[in-house]
Amino acid sequence: MPRAPCTVARMGPGPLRVLWLVKGLGPGGMERLLVNHARFGDRERFAYSAAYLVDRPNSLVGELGAAGVECRRLGGGSGSPSDLGWLLQLRSWVRDEGFDVVHGHSPLPMAMARPVLRTMRRRPRLVYTEHNSWDCYGRATRAANLATFGLDDAQFAVSAAAAASPPSRLARRVEVLTHGIDLDAVRAHAGRRAEVRAALGLDDDHVAVVAVANLRVEKAYDVMLEAARRGGGRRPRAP
Repeated sequence: MPRAPCTVARMGPGPLRVLWLVKGLGPGGMERLLVNHARFGDRERFAYSAAYLVDRPNSLVGELGAAGVECRRLGGGSGSPSDLGWLLQLRSWVRDEGFDVVHGHSPLPMAMARPVLRTMRRRPRLVYTEHNSWDCYGRATRAANLATFGLDDAQFAVSAAAAASPPSRLARRVEVLTHGIDLDAVRAHAGRRAEVRAALGLDDDHVAVVAVANLRVEKAYDVMLEAARRGGGRRPRAP
C-alpha cells in the first residue's frame, strides 16, 4: 500500500529550510548527489544548508558553497560516536535557524540525531536517504539504526537493493528515489574523447569499460576483473 505523503508545515515565511546531515563531504557518490541537488533544486521552494562532522581530502564544501549552500562542521572533527558535542550543536542550529526538515544521508550520524531532534518542542521533519546496503555497515551502526529508524517521517533509497537491505519490517517504509545526472556536464567532456583515448593507447576499435568508485570491498572489483578476464578472452579488443 502506498504511504501517505509527508507534509511539512513551514516554521517561518519563505521556502522550506532543509538541513542535510552527513558524516563528511569528500568526493563520493552521495556527496556528488548533494552538489547536483544544490545546483538544480527548486530554490523558490527549498533553501539548503549542510552539517558535516569530518573534514575529508578534496572536500566538496567549496562547490556546495558556490551553489549557495552554507556548510558547517559540527563537533571536534573526529566523527567518533563518543564525540557527542556535535549533537548539541546540531540541536541548537536547528532551533535557532528554524529548519523545517533535517535530511540525513549518513547512517550513524542520523541514527544518533533522530532521538535528539525528536525531543524538540518545534521539531523538524526527519527524512533519511539510504545510500548503501545494511550488510556493509558495522555492528554498532546497524544496531543504532534498528533502534531509531522508525523515528523518521519519510525514508528513501538510491536503489532497490539499498531499499530492501533493512529488516523487512523497516524496509517496507523505504521508497526508491531515482536521481538524475547533469547531462550538460557529461556532454561537455565529449570533445576530449579522442584525446583521452589516444593518451590511454586505445584505438577506435577498442571497447573501454571504466568503473568510477571508491576502492572498497563492496564495490566488487573482483567481480569486474573476472568479467573483464572472461570478456577479453572472447573479444581481445575489450581491455
